[in-house]
Amino acid sequence: MKPVISTSKKLINRTLKYCQQGSFIASRLWRYGELVPQTRYVFTDRKLIYLVVQKVACTSIKTTIARSYGIKVQQEEDIHLDQFLQSKLGRPKKNEYPEYTIFSFVRNPYDRLVSCYRDKVLDVKQRYSVPYFDTKLGYYPYYIPHDISFAEFVQIIVKIPDYLADNHFKSQYAILSSYGKLLPDFIGRMETLQQDWEKLAKTYNFDVNLAHLNSTQKTSFSKYYTQELVDLVYQRYQKDFEHLGYSQAKQALRQKIENNLQKK
Repeated sequence: MKPVISTSKKLINRTLKYCQQGSFIASRLWRYGELVPQTRYVFTDRKLIYLVVQKVACTSIKTTIARSYGIKVQQEEDIHLDQFLQSKLGRPKKNEYPEYTIFSFVRNPYDRLVSCYRDKVLDVKQRYSVPYFDTKLGYYPYYIPHDISFAEFVQIIVKIPDYLADNHFKSQYAILSSYGKLLPDFIGRMETLQQDWEKLAKTYNFDVNLAHLNSTQKTSFSKYYTQELVDLVYQRYQKDFEHLGYSQAKQALRQKIENNLQKK
């Protein structure tokens, strides 16, 4: 099978120089076409596949699904361990699951990136001895320290292509598409999370009351942005904006920033 994202030997050799764990990275690139493949959950009894987009209520969704199967999780972060729900890596193939429905949830890219920054850059220093995005973990060919500003964070991640990006800041379109085609049959939105979840839950007999977990957003995401950052993030996640229903998000955020400046 050809990798979904074409990866040349030249690119792989370049990656090897940046990380001591080059053999692991190279094997991932050859097998999946990217360093961090998608995570999916297959529910055979419901003929349903959940294609995960990180930082889009995935803790809440997985916990609610587990609850529907009678699985109780003591610590909310434990739901990401495979002992509760068995995950698989890589994109699901339609011919492998011909009668299955694939679902996922998406989020305003501006909002999602702030959530990633707060959770994996700022707050993570309270939980780990090293930053989350650290080459010491033997996983990433790049380093993102936990004491940087949001503007500095943006300047780093806009230079990391999707095939090397962690899924927490990889473009949602890259996670959800294969050969230029979106895979999910049902795409819900973070902005209408409970309403969209209820539609799915009623159809597939899940608990309609979605758990609300791992909420990191305490401040309006617009306060993290300048007009320059708005443009940088738009360029990095342009396909998310164009193909996932957020075509008006750039102008809306620009206007909000302008309004905030006028209030000062």
